[in-house]
Amino acid sequence: MKRGFLYCFLFFLLGLSGCRDENVALNRVGALMQSSPDSALMLLQKIDFNSVVGEKARARYALLYSQALDKNFIDLQSDSLINIALDYYMYNGSDEEKFHSLYYRGRIEQNRGDWISAISFFLRAQEYLSDLTDYRMAGMLYAQLGRVYSEYYDYPKALKAYENALEYYKKSGIEKYIRFAHFDIALIRINMRDGSCDQGEEVLLETMDWAYENDEQYLLLSCVETLCQYYQTSTAGGLEKLKKLLSGKYVGKCMPTKHIEYARKFLEFIERQNSSAQSYFNYAWKNASSIFDSLLLYNQEYNLYKELQQYEVALDRYEKVEALHGKILRKVIEQPVLSVQNEYYRNQSLVKEIELEKNRIIGIIVSILLCMAIFILCIVHKYRISKKEIQIRDYIELYEDLKEMFNVRENQMEKQLSVLFKKQYELLNKLAITMYETQGINKDKDFVYRQIKTEIESISFLHSKNEYHSQMVQLETIINGYKNDVITKLKLDFPGLKKSDLYLMCYIYAGFSGKAISLFTGDSVKNIYTKKSRLKSMIMESNSINKDLFIEMM
Repeated sequence: MKRGFLYCFLFFLLGLSGCRDENVALNRVGALMQSSPDSALMLLQKIDFNSVVGEKARARYALLYSQALDKNFIDLQSDSLINIALDYYMYNGSDEEKFHSLYYRGRIEQNRGDWISAISFFLRAQEYLSDLTDYRMAGMLYAQLGRVYSEYYDYPKALKAYENALEYYKKSGIEKYIRFAHFDIALIRINMRDGSCDQGEEVLLETMDWAYENDEQYLLLSCVETLCQYYQTSTAGGLEKLKKLLSGKYVGKCMPTKHIEYARKFLEFIERQNSSAQSYFNYAWKNASSIFDSLLLYNQEYNLYKELQQYEVALDRYEKVEALHGKILRKVIEQPVLSVQNEYYRNQSLVKEIELEKNRIIGIIVSILLCMAIFILCIVHKYRISKKEIQIRDYIELYEDLKEMFNVRENQMEKQLSVLFKKQYELLNKLAITMYETQGINKDKDFVYRQIKTEIESISFLHSKNEYHSQMVQLETIINGYKNDVITKLKLDFPGLKKSDLYLMCYIYAGFSGKAISLFTGDSVKNIYTKKSRLKSMIMESNSINKDLFIEMM
């Protein structure tokens, strides 16, 4: 019994050791993936997938293996391995892991030639770009989208995708990828034939020069072959440019390819050297690899036979050109990119439904747990709460009593202050009215008139040389004290108010009538009311937060 237990324990320790070794190996593979993808692939091939334990570890192995194959230009067409990573990471992985799983699943569909499925996975991967820190991978996603759109001749969308790829490559700072993006954009501009071919040619020449200087053979060869094909169909000095290219340093550094040899034969054909037409066509048809090669050759044969006045043969070649055009058009119509987008949206809806269902279940479980916790807390604290309720009621009643008492006292004080304020200037107001009505009528009252006039002038600014003399300061202080600092607020809200208007507002808030104010200011009663109306309109039209207070006290 003890021996059996010991064996089990030893097997358990060995299993843990094996898991640890595999995780260490996978970590090393991840570290080597960018700098040495061939070494990463060799390490992965040494790991037996059946010995990898745990869904997480198996998903990581599957993703790394798919990534290593793609980086080593091994076109994997089986999706059995990447689906392990995809099934796990779509529900348990980070956004970056979801992105990589969807991207490499799309690459496999691309290798199969299933462009519709490929773009569906690429567009799903695009959803997780916002949290992706690897700008190089983001650029690669848009580069693949550009290739899919190019396959369906949707050049505007392809151009937009390549431009997005260029932006991400610039953020990554990797010059090689930036140059490849420039090449892709230039190729699209040449294929669009919309007037931007010269711009595309210029970018290709710059990229070719950079590839030559930095010994990037693949990019150099791609630029050379693209320019060869472009110059063969270009009408603006294309032949001279082709001659210069084929005899220059760039072609000399490239390994011979059928496209370069094809371009040489084309020059011989055009220049009619040693009856090279038949030799050119034999070589060209032998090496034609795409529908566009056939289209170009049929068009060249058509032009040749038409020039030789062999019209029946020329007509046959023209009909073949039209047939190829129709074939290309049918491909575009039968498999439009719009159908790809519809497929993507259907898949996206399915994923969203699954996520919503998952979130709904999690929400229900969390809600039940929260309800149980709240119920238990209520039972535990019920006794303590009941004891506090009586004390709280007493405090509330005391608060209400104090509040009511405070309101009564406050109302009483407001009434008393209002009466005091009104009485303070009531006598002066009456005297001013009397003086206004009796001035010039009875000379016997001159002495009284002069005395009253002296008192009135003490708070008038007509005879004051100071900007704001003591009587007005006192008046303002009294008004602010009894009327909620109304003059201070008026100055703050209307800093540009004229001195005469400020005096007028002081007299108005002090409760003086228009006749009394007329004596203080020297203006007619009519002008006083006109100014008052103007100031009232100005306040009402302003954005002052205190305008209701200003209007109410006028």
